[in-house]
Amino acid sequence: MQLYLIRHGESEGNARKLVTGSSNDRLTTKGKEQILNLKLLLNGYTLPKRIITSTMLRTIETSLLLSALPAEAETSAINETDAGQVSEWTLEEFNRQYTDFWTKFDPDRKFPGGESHRELYNRVVHYVKGQLDTENGGDFMMICHGGTISSIFHWAYNIPLDYFSRFIVDNGSLSVLEFTSIYKPPVLKAFNIK
Repeated sequence: MQLYLIRHGESEGNARKLVTGSSNDRLTTKGKEQILNLKLLLNGYTLPKRIITSTMLRTIETSLLLSALPAEAETSAINETDAGQVSEWTLEEFNRQYTDFWTKFDPDRKFPGGESHRELYNRVVHYVKGQLDTENGGDFMMICHGGTISSIFHWAYNIPLDYFSRFIVDNGSLSVLEFTSIYKPPVLKAFNIK
């Protein structure tokens, strides 16, 4: 089974350098171009029919640009980290106010009024395991977020969450994991292609 992971194109929140932005952030012109370029790259490949997006507008727009087929499902289980009260702060403002959030990273530390990276990891991994075990079987594509994809890589390769920020994927990129068994780490077929 192959799991195709696509990070949405650049969003308004990304362009403004916000912590995570809002669920209603749309793709920018650059973000749409990134996805149309990815679509050109994917031409000629047989892609999964099962397409799952988060409930955030930027992933839904990405799905519509990539395929005439609507997403099979939209689920909040693969939404970006809930940064709560600071989601629409600039990263500069957040880093000034919470100086040690990243320098003394703790996966159990919550964003103010939001969730921790461990909570993100737990909800994402629970959902992905359910998809791998489903009777539908077969390959599937998830159009999601940087934090979601980082969580999947940490789980798949049993990497401690202390290293959460090590797997950074670009907007409009594709990573492909091939699972031969749910008991073995997947083979990384492609990473961060754009």
